[in-house]
Amino acid sequence: MDVCDPQCVKDPWDRYAAVIKSNMRRYLNENHNVTNASEFVEAWHSHKGVKGALALDCEITNNMRQKENKCKIKQITDFFNFEYLRNGLLVHRSWNIGCGLLIPWPQLNRSSDVYSLISKGIDGFAHEWVQTNEKSVDQSIDADGSDEQKVMLSQNPNELKSLYECNVESGCTAEFLRFENLVNHIIIGKHHHVIEKLSLKDTAMKMYH
Repeated sequence: MDVCDPQCVKDPWDRYAAVIKSNMRRYLNENHNVTNASEFVEAWHSHKGVKGALALDCEITNNMRQKENKCKIKQITDFFNFEYLRNGLLVHRSWNIGCGLLIPWPQLNRSSDVYSLISKGIDGFAHEWVQTNEKSVDQSIDADGSDEQKVMLSQNPNELKSLYECNVESGCTAEFLRFENLVNHIIIGKHHHVIEKLSLKDTAMKMYH
């Protein structure tokens, strides 16, 4: 699952996909299979799913399409911009230069049938929609959250519910009450690690060797 172009750097969408992959990796570690679309959706929604993300297993109705002839556009290598209109395909050699060439749909052997998608296997599943609120420019966003939102491992786990753990960086001990704080934490990348307690002899060996 890679959202960005391979030649570009990672962006927040790939960070968000990392949370989904960690949830599916946890599902695989429990000796479950993910070999088809139905198992993929089941793994996606396991362990209460990922907040704000929804996956559906869909199929195309009446997919008994006959073999169609491929449409050919003359000198297609000369066109770089394509615009889909109701009466045809509008092509340009350069963006926003000239009126372009309009090719009617009948010349492209376009199929008039529209196939619909039907989702299956979602009985008893209710997706929780995420409501977002606008924030003013003066408000500063703290990636790690406030002291009330950030939860340390030393607290009693029985008193805490629905904690979001950081599973992207190995050894990170950060936990959050809100999913938004977890996403901001993953985007910025300020991970928290438990400092190893070394003896004086080990500290000296690390400094001088």
